[in-house]
Amino acid sequence: MSSASQQPLFLKLEALVLPRDTLSECHSLFFSPQTVAAAILKGCSKAEIQRYLQSYDRHSIERQISDNIHERHSAHAIDIIELLLEYGANPEAKDPMNVPLLAVTIMWTKWTYKNVDKSVALLLSYGASPYCIPEYMWSIYIKMPAERYTKDNPMHPMANWAKKYHRIVLQETTNLTIRYYLNRASLTKLATKRQRQVAKLLGCPRVLHLPFHIVGQDHTLEIVMNKILAYDAMNRKRPLVLAFAGLSGHGKTELATSLGQLLATDMCNIDMSKIERTMSLFGAAAPYLGSHEGSPLNNYLSSHTSERGVVFLDEFDKTNQEVRQSLLTILDSGVGLDLRSNTVIDVSKSIWILASNKGDDLISKFYSKNLEGKTHAIDIHNKPPRPVGHLHLSLVKDGDLCKFLLENHYIRDLGARSIHNCVDGLADELFMLYTASEDEITETTNNGSHVKYSMQLHPVDQTFEVAIRKDGTTLIPSD
Repeated sequence: MSSASQQPLFLKLEALVLPRDTLSECHSLFFSPQTVAAAILKGCSKAEIQRYLQSYDRHSIERQISDNIHERHSAHAIDIIELLLEYGANPEAKDPMNVPLLAVTIMWTKWTYKNVDKSVALLLSYGASPYCIPEYMWSIYIKMPAERYTKDNPMHPMANWAKKYHRIVLQETTNLTIRYYLNRASLTKLATKRQRQVAKLLGCPRVLHLPFHIVGQDHTLEIVMNKILAYDAMNRKRPLVLAFAGLSGHGKTELATSLGQLLATDMCNIDMSKIERTMSLFGAAAPYLGSHEGSPLNNYLSSHTSERGVVFLDEFDKTNQEVRQSLLTILDSGVGLDLRSNTVIDVSKSIWILASNKGDDLISKFYSKNLEGKTHAIDIHNKPPRPVGHLHLSLVKDGDLCKFLLENHYIRDLGARSIHNCVDGLADELFMLYTASEDEITETTNNGSHVKYSMQLHPVDQTFEVAIRKDGTTLIPSD
C-alpha cells in the first residue's frame, strides 16, 4: 500500500467542513469539537484555533474535547496536538474501532512516511500508556520487534485490541526512537495530578516532559524538574542557579537547550573560557568606547527583564576571581544594570546554568567500572518533517545499525559529537548517491514519487560496513 486512498479503515477520517468560510466566522453560543476538527483539516493555524478555543469556557471545552482528538490528528501538526492536549484532550483516546491514538500515530507512517517521533513523545509525556503497544515490540528497544507474535511474548491487557494485521503494521513502523520512548515511558514515573496542576498554574507545564527530550539521566532530570517547580512556587527573588558537571559532549548543553524550549524561552550561551574581564562579560560602562553596544549577556538580560530566561555559562571552571565576583553580585541580588542605558533590570526569574568539565576523569572512571556495556546510545532528535531532496531513507534493522555505529565510531572524549560526525559522513554518502543520476531535477521530479533508499549493515570479510542503496520509488501523500 503506498497511497492515501489505500489506507485501512481505522486510518480514514470523517470529511468535515467548516460551516463558514473562516474559523473566525464560526463563533457561536456553544463550543463545537467538529468545528475544531474541520479547521485543522482545512489547515488553520495554531493561533487561529487558539483564538477560537479562548472564546469559550475552558471547562466546557474540556468536557467535550476529551475523546475527540482522533479526528484532528491527520496532519500531525504537533503544536496543534499539544494545544488540544492542554485543553483536556485525552492522550489515551480510542477511535470507534477501539484503536488507541498512540497506535494510530505510529501506524500512520506506513502510508504517509511522516516522522512521528515527536508526536509519540508528546502523547507519552501527557500520560498515554506505552502498554497499549504490544510490549514485546519495545521491552528490549535496541532490537527490532519480533516479526511474529508467540505466546512467550509479553502482551499487556491494554494491547488486546491489536489483531494480527495491526501487529504487522506496528512491527514495520515502530522504529528505534519510538521503541526507546515506549520503553522509557514504562520506566518513568508520571507526574501526579497535583504536580501537573501546580506546573500549569506556574506557567511551566511542559517542564514535566523533560524525560522525553533527553536520553537517560533520569535522576538528574528529576532533580532539575523539582528544583524549577519549587523555585517558581516559592516566588524567590533571586535567580535559580544550577551547576552541570561532566564530560564534554554528554548532554550539558542539550539539557540546557531543552529547558529553554520547554519553558518557552530562548537561551543565552556564553563561552566562559574566553571571558577574562568583567567588561567582556557585561560590556563596557559609560564613558568607555562601545558602551552603547552592550554585550550578548547584557543585551539578553535586558530583553528578558522580569521574564523567564535561561543563561548557559559553558566552561565556567575556567573563569577568574574577578568574573566570578561580578556574577555573584547579580545572582545574589536578582538585580542587574543595563550598561547601555544605565537602567535597572530584574533577573530574578532567570535560570543560570554553570557548566564545567571538572570531575570528568572521576565520572569516566565510574562509568567504566559500573555502566560501560550496560547502556546504548541512540539519537532521539526529531528529523525534518519533510523528506530532504525528495527522497525517503529507511534503516534496516535500525537497532543493530546504531549499535554498530556506536561501537565503531564513538570517541569518549568527544561524546555525542563523534556520533554526529559519523552520521554527517553517511549523509554525505547518501547525497553523492542521490546526485550520481544523470537525470536533472525538475518540477515534475519534485511533484512525483519519492526516491527510496535503504541503509543497512553489509557483511565484508569478518566484519560489517554500512551500505546505502537505492530501492526504487514510493508515493508519499501530501498534507
